[in-house]
Amino acid sequence: MPYWTDKVAIVTGASSGLGLAIARALVGSGAKVFIVARDAERLRSAALQIAATGIAADVTRQADVERLMQTVSGDHGRLDLLVNCAGR
Repeated sequence: MPYWTDKVAIVTGASSGLGLAIARALVGSGAKVFIVARDAERLRSAALQIAATGIAADVTRQADVERLMQTVSGDHGRLDLLVNCAGR
């Protein structure tokens, strides 16, 4: 059983580039992955590509971060891994 099986991960900046590549690898390793980005349309496309859950949010906004964490904890009760790839 791979280490990441059934682990819960958030990857920010995951609608493209390095964030998307990391999220794809985690999904492939069995993790339940939430991908986060500001652009809802690109995020939706990326989430479908890799079978992750997309949450549109701006991690520089406290209210968005709180909503993100409420969603993840409501769905799974925990967070095992946070990968911050978001940048401006």
